Amino acid sequence: MAEDRCPVTELIRPQCAHCQGKDLPKPEPLHWFPAQYAGFCAQCGKTIDRGDKIARTEYGDYICKRRHG
Repeated sequence: MAEDRCPVTELIRPQCAHCQGKDLPKPEPLHWFPAQYAGFCAQCGKTIDRGDKIARTEYGDYICKRRHG
């Protein structure tokens, strides 16, 4: 009989951090680059100024290197 697996991690549920309610590790951003526009960091909510180093996350938003790099 096949064990029940998590739909997110595909691990068996007793070994899955997601199913246990634990935070999953986040991948490091692959590429930091200067912001072309002002905005807000998706992680901390602080402002991002034009020229600040930022990185795109796996969710399509941006984080600031000043606080998360």
